[in-house]
Amino acid sequence: MGSAAIQMANAMGATVFATAGGPEKKAVCERLGAAAAIDYLSEDFVERVKELTDGRGVDVIYDPVGGDTFDRSRKVIGWDGRILPIGFTSGRIADAPTNHILLKNYSVVGVHYGAAVARDPMLAVRNMELLCRWYDEGKIDPLVMRHVPLEEAAQAFEDLGTRNSWGKLVITP
Repeated sequence: MGSAAIQMANAMGATVFATAGGPEKKAVCERLGAAAAIDYLSEDFVERVKELTDGRGVDVIYDPVGGDTFDRSRKVIGWDGRILPIGFTSGRIADAPTNHILLKNYSVVGVHYGAAVARDPMLAVRNMELLCRWYDEGKIDPLVMRHVPLEEAAQAFEDLGTRNSWGKLVITP
C-alpha cells in the first residue's frame, strides 16, 4: 500500500514524507519520489516531521498501521489536517481523543474502500480510469518486488504478513 500511496500522492501534487522500516525500504520510498523518507526503526518520525515542516505538521496522514503509529501521528498532524486510517496492521485499534481533535481542528476520516465501492460501484470505475490515466502519463508505475512461483506462494504471503517485502509480490503459475 505504501508504494502506491507515495505515487498517487505525488500524482496529486503532494509533498510526501514516508516512513519505512529499514534502510532498504527507505531507499525504495526515496526512489518512488518521497521528498523525505524516515526509517522508523532508527529515527523518531515525530521529531523528523516536525523538523521538515518547521513545526507546522502535515496536512494529510495516511495510516495503514494504527495503534502506536496513529497515536504518534496525531502529534504531527497540522491545523485543519486529515488523518486517514485505512487499517490496523499493528493489531491495536487506536482511540482518537476528541479534545485533541478540537484543539488542532483536524478530521479523522475512515477509508474503507470495499464498503465505499459497495455503496457506489461507479467509484471503482472512476478510480480505475484515473489510475490508468496516471499510468499512461507515467505518474504511477506499480512496483513489483519479485515474481514468485505458485509453489512458493505460502512464503510470499508470510513475507507480506511479516513486512519482509516492499512493493508487489506477483504469484505466477
